[in-house]
Amino acid sequence: MRDSNNYRIYDQVALDTLLLIKQSKSFGFSLQEVREILDLIESENLNCDSASPIIQSKLHDIDQKISFLQNIRTKLIELKEQCSGDCQNQILGNTSNKQ
Repeated sequence: MRDSNNYRIYDQVALDTLLLIKQSKSFGFSLQEVREILDLIESENLNCDSASPIIQSKLHDIDQKISFLQNIRTKLIELKEQCSGDCQNQILGNTSNKQ
């Protein structure tokens, strides 16, 4: 349905679905994961037991990303602390002069 300005008119169910999609994306859920959640809602099977594995999987993904980023951060701090004078050779491991 469209109004007189040709703007689309959404009912409350569609607005609630869009809000759920937007919120899920802000939590880092992929479109596939959002689809799984919407499927559970549509089948009226969304409850703590069905949502818990999806949430736990996302928490695991986030923990892995945090660990990865912390590792990179540690290596960058070490590099910064070691860097003095000719940083190019230290960063490149003296490979720029090797032929």
